[in-house]
Amino acid sequence: MDWGGEGMDGPKERPGMPPPALEAPVAQPLDYARPGAADLETGGKSDVAVGVTCSILLMMIGALTGIVTSLEQGGRARFFISVGLAALYCNGLAFVAYRDTSYRRVGVGLWIGLGVAAVGIGACLRLGR
Repeated sequence: MDWGGEGMDGPKERPGMPPPALEAPVAQPLDYARPGAADLETGGKSDVAVGVTCSILLMMIGALTGIVTSLEQGGRARFFISVGLAALYCNGLAFVAYRDTSYRRVGVGLWIGLGVAAVGIGACLRLGR
């Protein structure tokens, strides 16, 4: 029974159909990025480390400010407001830094540090209860 496909001896020619191509088509480069975008990236891992350090420091200052204000005047709302404002400020800095190609790695570091600091503050809140 002939199914019209390839047999043991290779592809068969079908009447009225062009012969199968023996060579692979030439790949065309995809144009997703601007030409030379990879050349614009400068800096290294130290830029990310600077962003992480600054973000953790900002969040810890916000947490300490929140602790002091909540102890003096009572209530947890002041603590969460202080930490929330620090997180918004840090996220805004990261967004502005990420949009500039020369500070993109600092922006990524700020976001990484924001996540690390949030996990640390969350763990301290959970263990403090």
